[in-house]
Amino acid sequence: MRTDVGNMQAHLASALLTFDLGALVANWHLLAARVAPARCGAVVKAKAYGLDASAVARALLKAGCREFFVALVQEGVDLMESLRGEWPADARAHVLDGQ
Repeated sequence: MRTDVGNMQAHLASALLTFDLGALVANWHLLAARVAPARCGAVVKAKAYGLDASAVARALLKAGCREFFVALVQEGVDLMESLRGEWPADARAHVLDGQ
């Protein structure tokens, strides 16, 4: 099978991803209710998979999420610094990097 990479790249370059923060928060509430009394967190590594980690974390913080997961220490530092003044004392950023 032959793939025309040039056309594929042009097609990908024109793609647009939109996401609904309200739906994301609603999904977190649903999962949090299902796992209670355990705490439900959110993976926001890789800039929340390209969605803007600060915006995603801010919305989830307002919803009550206090557990966040990042891949690297620097991602956690960047996330917490971007939300300086908004990061509650009981919120935590967990680092998944195994090194």
